[in-house]
Amino acid sequence: MRVTICGPNLNDQSKGQFHIHAEGCADLTRKLSREPEYRYGWTIDADTRDQVGDEIYADHIEEGSMNPGEGTSDCNFFPCCAALR
Repeated sequence: MRVTICGPNLNDQSKGQFHIHAEGCADLTRKLSREPEYRYGWTIDADTRDQVGDEIYADHIEEGSMNPGEGTSDCNFFPCCAALR
């Protein structure tokens, strides 16, 4: 599925530095007024939550300071992403 990754530096980081939505989710537009950083979100193809975390932290994984799959702990996957394994 295609997902949009928003963050970091969000106003609400209570559930993670990155908010993950399905591409085209109505929340992306609705939250833009409260979360200006949403305008810098980027969209990728992903089948799993680990792929999303690996995309966000690719540079940390490459340098060896993180292992693949660790980045998801910093992500808030919204209900529109339920199809991700």
